[in-house]
Amino acid sequence: MRIVYILFFILFVLMLVLGGERGAKSFITLVCNVFIGAISIFLLLIGVSPYLIIIVSSLVFCLVTIKFQNGLNIKTVSSLISVLIVCIFSCVIIYIFSIKGHIGGFNEIEMQEEEVFFLGSAVEFKMVNILMVAFVWGQLGAVIDTSMAISSSLHEIFIHNPDYSKRKLIYEGAVIGKDILGTTVNTLSFVFLGESLMLFIYYRTYVYSTNTIINSSSFFQEIFSLLLSCIGCLIIIPLTSFIYAIICRNKKIHNFIAKFSED
Repeated sequence: MRIVYILFFILFVLMLVLGGERGAKSFITLVCNVFIGAISIFLLLIGVSPYLIIIVSSLVFCLVTIKFQNGLNIKTVSSLISVLIVCIFSCVIIYIFSIKGHIGGFNEIEMQEEEVFFLGSAVEFKMVNILMVAFVWGQLGAVIDTSMAISSSLHEIFIHNPDYSKRKLIYEGAVIGKDILGTTVNTLSFVFLGESLMLFIYYRTYVYSTNTIINSSSFFQEIFSLLLSCIGCLIIIPLTSFIYAIICRNKKIHNFIAKFSED
C-alpha cells in the first residue's frame, strides 16, 4: 500500500511541475472521478438502474473532466452533448449484443477461480448491468479526448475563419478526425493487448484452439470492449463536428452559450 501512496505522490508532483495550474486541476479531476466512480458502483450494487447510472455518471464525469479543466464555452458544450449521445448509443449496442452474445455472468476462466465458490447465492443484481457500466466507462476517456480534440481544433478554425459555413466546418472536422483516428485506434489496441496479455498466456498454456478462443466468453468480453471503444471514437468525430457547426451557425444558441462562456 505504501508503494501506491508513493506513486500517487510522484504523479501529483509531475503533474504540478510539468502542468502547473492545469496539471493541478487534472489531478483534482482524477481524484473526483475516482470518488464519483465509487459512488456509482455502490448505487449499482444496491439496485439502481444501470441505464440511469450510466447517463448520470457519464454526465458528471464529463462535467468534471471537460468543464473543470477547459471552462464553459462552445467547444466544451459541443463535446458534452456528443459524448452523452455516444454513451446512449453504446448502451443500446451493449444491450443488444449482451443478449445475442450471452456475455452476462462469469466467463469460463472466472468460474474456475476459488473466489467464485465463496459468493452467496442470494445475489440479486445482474452481471449484464455491471458489464454495461464497465464497457461504457471503459470507452469514456478515449471518447472525451477525441471529442475535445475535434471541438478545440474546430474552435480555432472558426475563430480565424468566422465566415465558414456549417458544411465547411463539418468538412474541416472530418479532415481533423482523419489525422487523429489512427493514433486513437492504435492507443486503444495497445491497451487491449496489455490488459489481455495474461489471458493470451492462459490460452497458450492450456492449448486453446483458434476456434475455441474466438467462441470463448472471456475473449468476447475483451474484444467487445475494444471494438465498442473504437466505434465510439469513430462516431464521435462527425458527431462533434456536426454539433459544433450547428451551435456556431445558430446565432441564438451561440449567443446564449457565449453569455456563460469562461473564455
